[in-house]
Amino acid sequence: MNQETPKTTELAETTHTLPSVAVQEAAADAETFATASRAASTWRAYESDWRIFCSWCQAMDLAALPAAPATVAMFLAAEAKNGTAPSTLTADSRPSG
Repeated sequence: MNQETPKTTELAETTHTLPSVAVQEAAADAETFATASRAASTWRAYESDWRIFCSWCQAMDLAALPAAPATVAMFLAAEAKNGTAPSTLTADSRPSG
């Protein structure tokens, strides 16, 4: 029995695999906006914190993404127990008021 593979045109493949130019431009704009919203040192700190969280999750056999709220709470508790200052662990370090 001869089974033929369905044939597709290059245009059809491109249409299904590449987002529109408008979507590509919107994504680039979003990345530029997000990157400019924080100092380079802040992004480096985020990257370091993310690596620490991922390592902890791996050691605990927990998923880093999507992270369950309980996973985040346990990580924060572990970091606090290890001496990380509460001000470092807070999601929002801006002064209130």
